This record gives sequence, structure tokens and C-alpha cells, in this order.
Amino acid sequence: MPFLFFMELVSNLHLTTVWQIKKILMGVLQSHKWND
Repeated sequence: MPFLFFMELVSNLHLTTVWQIKKILMGVLQSHKWND
């Protein structure tokens, strides 16, 4: 059980990291659009 919980926690952290990276990339793209 603890191992499964740990795996779920890691997967949630991974998803959060991917979401944050996408958010940052979208912000960078929008800033470049404004600069054009």
C-alpha cells in the first residue's frame, strides 16, 4: 500500500510539473506575441 501511495504521489507531482511547464511556455509565447 505505501508503495502505491508513493507512486501516485510521484505521478501527481509529475503532472503538476508538466502543467506548470506548459503554463510557463504559454506565457513566454504570449509575451513574444506582444513584442511583435
